[in-house]
Amino acid sequence: LKGDGDTWGYNFGLLLKPTQNLRIGANYRSPFTLRIKDGDVTVSNVSLGAPAYASANGTQGSATVSMPATFALGASYTMGRLTVNGDADWTFWHSYTSLPINFQSPVLTDSNAPKNWKDVCALRFGAEYRVTDPLALRAGFVYDPTPVPAETMGPELPDANRLMYTVGAGYKIGPWTIDVAGMYIDKQDRTVRNQVGLPAMTGFNGTWSGNAWLAGLDVAYNF
Repeated sequence: LKGDGDTWGYNFGLLLKPTQNLRIGANYRSPFTLRIKDGDVTVSNVSLGAPAYASANGTQGSATVSMPATFALGASYTMGRLTVNGDADWTFWHSYTSLPINFQSPVLTDSNAPKNWKDVCALRFGAEYRVTDPLALRAGFVYDPTPVPAETMGPELPDANRLMYTVGAGYKIGPWTIDVAGMYIDKQDRTVRNQVGLPAMTGFNGTWSGNAWLAGLDVAYNF
């Protein structure tokens, strides 16, 4: 099912500076419900025992996704040339209880897959050391727990706890600032066995694993 949707939400933030070297910040983003209407449906990998499903190609469908509220609280402290910071980011995934999908074609059965995701809190830590006035070196670490319970985990979003390691550097040349960064994401292996309902089985049994390398480059000019 491929389609577009739009909705409204709001967010706000607060930044405090109790001392010259200490900054404390917080931000909140509201939950919102995204409704996808009249999306295009494509059916593939049709079983030989159910050829009628192929006739559903070209029909339309709709879906409703409840996106969570988020709240983050962080602090940063500067000691000479060294700045350290830490953030706690809460994502209130309890709003994502199911994924309802409705099809216009009578050949396809409407779906309302349970999700029952859990609220989670990601922890982020970072440091920047200003070697010279133009040059800064940076490093960080993120612990990002999965909100997906084993009972409803599936291949459309295989997820597990993630450990992220970051390094970076910044350099100022007059009004220009150049920043480079790299991140390694280590997804922890996760094995689930949630296949139920013989003979018409639902769910998936298997082990998911993976990792990723990311790189970034930013160039800024200050007027």
